[in-house]
Amino acid sequence: MKKIVDSDFGINNKSFPLLIEEAVKHKRLNYIDATIEVCKMYDIDPRDCKRLINKNIKEKIERDALIVNALKYKKKTVV
Repeated sequence: MKKIVDSDFGINNKSFPLLIEEAVKHKRLNYIDATIEVCKMYDIDPRDCKRLINKNIKEKIERDALIVNALKYKKKTVV
């Protein structure tokens, strides 16, 4: 896979999250799988798409990871 450049395929930090949201809605995928699907569709290494994903999508990916126990829950302690 190649490194992503903003001009490649017209993908930028505004269009990439929209493609993920579209995949979630139409293909009924979770956000993790939708991100991987979009990366495969455009031949993008998933490690390189980090800067293209906005905060909202990152939070949804984190939520999905917590649901499937792929990410350890961070306990916030009140002192």
